[in-house]
Amino acid sequence: MAEALSSLPEDKACFLRAKAKAATADGPCPLLDNGECALYVHRPIICRTHGLPILIDEGDGQRIDFCPLNFRNVQTLPGDAVVALERLNTILAAVNKFFVTEYHAAGTSGKDRLSIAEALLLEV
Repeated sequence: MAEALSSLPEDKACFLRAKAKAATADGPCPLLDNGECALYVHRPIICRTHGLPILIDEGDGQRIDFCPLNFRNVQTLPGDAVVALERLNTILAAVNKFFVTEYHAAGTSGKDRLSIAEALLLEV
């Protein structure tokens, strides 16, 4: 995300960096600019999967959860339209572990997770 930010025109990148510096954990995403994502093509997985139906493991079973506003008048969903949450989380944990290992190797952080604001402010 920091690399994508640095590819923007300087005035836009500075504007978004300032928003990232001022961001709070409970505030809006610093990438939102007039209701649109300024780095839409480079948005993270959490943003890409927002609003999709998800398959959730519960006890001995599974259930599909989704926002009914996104699927009005829909009787069935094809299997490839549903995100398997446990599988996605396993993959993301592996990717995160790799990133954190590489990031820590560079000696730049003691954290195991970064917020979007923190990712935007990384030195690249």
